[in-house]
Amino acid sequence: MINEKQQTGEIEVLVEEFQLINRAKDTLPFNIREFQKAKEALRMQYRYLDIRFPQMQRNLRIRSKLFMKFREFLINNHFIDVETPTLFKATPGGAQEFVVPTRFPGKFYSLVQSPQQFKQMLMAGAVDRYFQIAKCYRDEGARSDRQPEFTQLDIELSFTNVEGVLALIEELLNYALSEFNAEIPKKFLRISYENAMELYGSDKPDVSFEFQLQNCTELLIQDERVVKGNDFGAYLVVFNPQNPFGKSIKEKMSLLSKQFPEAKLLQFKIDRKEWSNKTQNIFSSQTAHRLLTDFNIDDSAIVFLSYGTKHDARSLLGKIRVEYVNLLEQTFHLQIRKKGLHFLWVVDFPLFEINRELSVLQSTHHPFTAPHSDDLNLFEIDPLQMRSLAYDLVLNGNEVGGGSIRIHQSMLQEKVLDVLNIKKDNLQHILDMLGSGCPPHGGIAIGLDRLLAVILNMTSIRDVIAFPKTFEGKDPISQAPSEVSNEILDLYHIKINKPK
Repeated sequence: MINEKQQTGEIEVLVEEFQLINRAKDTLPFNIREFQKAKEALRMQYRYLDIRFPQMQRNLRIRSKLFMKFREFLINNHFIDVETPTLFKATPGGAQEFVVPTRFPGKFYSLVQSPQQFKQMLMAGAVDRYFQIAKCYRDEGARSDRQPEFTQLDIELSFTNVEGVLALIEELLNYALSEFNAEIPKKFLRISYENAMELYGSDKPDVSFEFQLQNCTELLIQDERVVKGNDFGAYLVVFNPQNPFGKSIKEKMSLLSKQFPEAKLLQFKIDRKEWSNKTQNIFSSQTAHRLLTDFNIDDSAIVFLSYGTKHDARSLLGKIRVEYVNLLEQTFHLQIRKKGLHFLWVVDFPLFEINRELSVLQSTHHPFTAPHSDDLNLFEIDPLQMRSLAYDLVLNGNEVGGGSIRIHQSMLQEKVLDVLNIKKDNLQHILDMLGSGCPPHGGIAIGLDRLLAVILNMTSIRDVIAFPKTFEGKDPISQAPSEVSNEILDLYHIKINKPK
């Protein structure tokens, strides 16, 4: 008899005999039910039970299907799946890596943060189309969208250019996501890094909603009351009058401003009658009037304005733009973002940037990224103005991929290492490889955990990984990392200096 209320209701089993295979405990740590669901920390500790939830079952099965579609497309397009080592040498100029001790005193491996160097070696070895679903490692602390070990789809090909890589990935994602009824355009939107920062205050802009930044630098720079320093910039973003705005929201936005000490934040709900009085200690009356008229700001509109260094002013508003919309959607249940998957390419990144903590020059992506051919003369004049042949893939405000055309000439690679003050001895194997007739090549890596989390509308990548680490980077089931015996420490010539 069919029971339509059950998933297996079409199947009727007539029991002749049954045996108890394995008795479960009388009381499990939590019940497998959505009602009064256990806290995440407890579910992570007993992840093997948490995986029984329908959502985790769905997520892991979709993950498997998506990986299969990626492999299918790439193999059909003559790519070769090649495994590369995870034990390697520390890479200068990249993310913090995990070190692995060896039996050679004072010698360590590093767990690779990506297969970058190996895939370039494959290009030199005439493997002209490579891919790998690779496990990668970074010792940078966990966040909701980051794990110390993660999975990426790694792709590299010879004799290509920026347009070739971007077209390949657009075709790949259209092919793979069609399996899940996801409607995405054949060609993705594209924006330069500078325009992304100017209009959205972010190098990974969320284009699923409007409310772009507006540049008011020219207006404020003429006002003697406004304190101006080097590289001055002023920006504002205007939200609709009907949106909520009160003390608690202002306090949350003010907390964000502490991340950008070289910018000042002003927050207003416009009242034209009181506007001049409210701003008389900030702007001249002429500036206050022109802000409303030049930018067509309506009465009761909500305005966030930031000025200071150009970098901090627009980065602060970029952060506020997203966090304010998050508040409107999560707290006040307003629908601001357009539904769907909104892919975007960000191109023309700077080749170099200043590390603001160390005040040194560093690669914006990594030291193997090729510079734009039109900017080679800027090596000696102003390296910070050089553009790179790099590109990031953004989905709904999340960076889900990044790549570049690589340097394929040893002399140019040496030049970049010199600018970055990286010792050539650390990368002599790469210089030798490039000097062996390496073809032009480029590629990309797509963060599969983050891509899946966005597609499935999960708040954390932990929800699409079978056995994730905690925020602190620990394994919640085994409580690793753990201590090892003195015998093992002696084997690897390690002495522990515990903090007092």
